[in-house]
Amino acid sequence: MQTVEYTIKTPDCPVPLFLWRAIPAQITVSGLEDSSGAWIFLVDSEWSGSTLLTGTVTAEGTNLTVTLEDMNTAELASAMQGKELLQCRATLTDGTSRVYLIPLTIRNRAITGQPSPAPAYYTKAQIDEIIAGLQPDAATVDLAGTQISLDGNKIYRHTAAAGDAFTFDASGLGTREADFELHLTQPATAVAVTFPAGIKWEKNGVFSAENDAPDLSTGGSTYILTFRWTGSAFLGNLAGAEVL
Repeated sequence: MQTVEYTIKTPDCPVPLFLWRAIPAQITVSGLEDSSGAWIFLVDSEWSGSTLLTGTVTAEGTNLTVTLEDMNTAELASAMQGKELLQCRATLTDGTSRVYLIPLTIRNRAITGQPSPAPAYYTKAQIDEIIAGLQPDAATVDLAGTQISLDGNKIYRHTAAAGDAFTFDASGLGTREADFELHLTQPATAVAVTFPAGIKWEKNGVFSAENDAPDLSTGGSTYILTFRWTGSAFLGNLAGAEVL
């Protein structure tokens, strides 16, 4: 049994958790003013369509105890596919007014036997609906230029212009993690834009600086790009596009 202690500080600056695949885990969550409620704990990946793990939650005084009995589900095995590490998102919520998003890294290890399916619970889309309903709307910023200075989770909007070269400044965050979105609208005739060097772009579930930036060349479209500052590097992913 893996035992981990986690303290809720602020949803804007969560501390990551680290767990091993296939070893049951118990997480003691402290820092809550009130532990009452019917809490749920779900784990999914930002770029996966299914719930990977589910935990049972019990209240003990002002703390919560999250138990993950099955750390080797079929969904997790499929998402890892031989990867050394998998970056996930844990959602801890009472289902009514409180939601905490916890970055979770799962380390892989040699496994024997067949994994079992995760218990039927929520899809990633349903988890996102829970989060959207319980969290205050992220601050939306209309960018006049192309410099993004991070100070928390935000949505940035920008209409592309020829020669746009984006820069990301995470110096205000230090090693704290943060997620943000860029909603980039291409004019009727699309223009080329560039992003900072060294971004680890997603391709087939793998983030690497060797991967090319996504294709943003369709005119009259708004592209939704999601980014995560890990404390040392940026991860990037094309979440979707809308043709206007």
